[in-house]
Amino acid sequence: MKRILLLLSAIVLLNVAKATTVLFAVDMTGQTVSANGMHVAGDFQGWNPSATAMANIPSTQVYYYSFSTTTPGKIEYKFINGNDWSAPGGTPENVPTSAQVGGGNSNRWYNVDTTMSKDTVLVSWQGVSSSAFAPFGYNKQYIRLAVNMAKATTIDPAGVLVAGAFNGWSDKTKMLNLNTAGKVYEAQMWLSAGTYEYKFKNGPSGWESVPGTCAPSGGNRAITVAAASQVISPVCLSECGNCILNLPKYDVTFMTDISEDVACGQIDSVDVTGGHALLGNWGNPGQKMAKVGATNVYTLKINQFDSGTAIDYKYRVWSKGNVSWEQVGWTSNGNRALVITSTQTLATNCFGKNTTCTAPPASSKVTFKVDFAGTSITPGAKVYLVGKGNNSWLKGATGGKIEMTAVSGTGGKAYQVSIDSICPGTIYYGFANDATDETYDTAAAGRTCLAPSGVGYQRVYQRPATASTVYYVFGKCNKGISAISYAGKNEDFRLYPNPMTNSSTVELGTGNYTINVIDITGKIVRTYTNVSGKVTISKGDLPTGIYIVDVTGENTRTTEKLSIR
Repeated sequence: MKRILLLLSAIVLLNVAKATTVLFAVDMTGQTVSANGMHVAGDFQGWNPSATAMANIPSTQVYYYSFSTTTPGKIEYKFINGNDWSAPGGTPENVPTSAQVGGGNSNRWYNVDTTMSKDTVLVSWQGVSSSAFAPFGYNKQYIRLAVNMAKATTIDPAGVLVAGAFNGWSDKTKMLNLNTAGKVYEAQMWLSAGTYEYKFKNGPSGWESVPGTCAPSGGNRAITVAAASQVISPVCLSECGNCILNLPKYDVTFMTDISEDVACGQIDSVDVTGGHALLGNWGNPGQKMAKVGATNVYTLKINQFDSGTAIDYKYRVWSKGNVSWEQVGWTSNGNRALVITSTQTLATNCFGKNTTCTAPPASSKVTFKVDFAGTSITPGAKVYLVGKGNNSWLKGATGGKIEMTAVSGTGGKAYQVSIDSICPGTIYYGFANDATDETYDTAAAGRTCLAPSGVGYQRVYQRPATASTVYYVFGKCNKGISAISYAGKNEDFRLYPNPMTNSSTVELGTGNYTINVIDITGKIVRTYTNVSGKVTISKGDLPTGIYIVDVTGENTRTTEKLSIR
């Protein structure tokens, strides 16, 4: 069979010049081929059942026919066992419903694209997939996709397209409107087993915005190909289900409060954008919002949303020509979500939060530290702190990042940088090793310091009003473990009772500290971050033994043994 596939490929190549070659092949294994031979008839040759004979590849039951054309668009055809539309001269195939044009038309169809070379269409007699070729390493399944453009105001002159992992996210796959009375556009393809992400497009730049409920991976649709053909029901462009017309219309008033951002700098304007034409389809700029009196609340009423419409959206703040997208860390895809079932005014939540605004803490200094100990990663020539979202707090940064310096006494494993007078109370950030950003452990247990960004995850830190330190292992939420030289000890430190029976108290004094309780193997078994004053350490499930209580502050580090009985 490898020889068959190579021969079919050679036939295509020999015919490729300026025209596009179309090659049909059918496997007749298990069938008795008529003495009149195999034929193919279609609109490309006037539907003559005896005019177009198919050649046999010797020692096989595979029959093929190829021809060249410079005319793009739909071809309709059928295979005929013999050379007539009825016995005794011949028998036309019964085309499976999944491969028919539809609407009462039982012919096969094929889309000729004269801008690209075509794959050979290999099918079994009266079948759709090439399972008959599986023993020879050519096992692909028939997939048929459809998009309903009924809600599109116009169709781009370049046509309706589908782009995805199956075609390199290119514009090579043009979809056909098989039933011109409607606006459903379809594409067929033969794919190997696997999962493929994709999107529909109204022209080369008209990407749909897929709602999160039907976009399992990064805003894309997806199909999993297994061992059977699939005909996917039509979906409305940028929606999860098919188009429903003449729905009730509802108005939505969008509201956001930017009080926390106003406290941290100049605000020029606020807008809202999202995955719907009325919201600009994530465009730039979005839909500008109006300030409500002397408040820091902005509002915008948008009319005539269809009932049942599902929307992903976000607010944005513009300052000095730069845009800051809000960071939505409480949803799986990093966007706000709304299903419209009535006229409504949305809650006035704070920009970047799903709660009302609170005054940000007083500006304070934050020291960011990252540790490469315990990883397989070697620090590069430069290690960076990277600002995410609104990174105006990252003073002195170039391209949204600032270089960190190696911490003495850590053997080149730990790096740090301090940023003075940070204003935002919530900070989104990450670390980078040379030009490579961190790759996070995003399992539920491993993302305690992370928040969704819409395209993955990022670190998040709720800053206190006093100087503080964050210290993590590169790519993880584990606390940094490399020993660091500090200016001195915390003179206010006290630990009692010691030994511990049920609990012990740590006295820290003023400032913010991190407490790690470490067992004799070096494992951190308790962590308390951004604490001050008196902190209670409970025995809980800790076994008896000797532990180290490690307390770090801005410029102090104190350790003491703790015995648990």
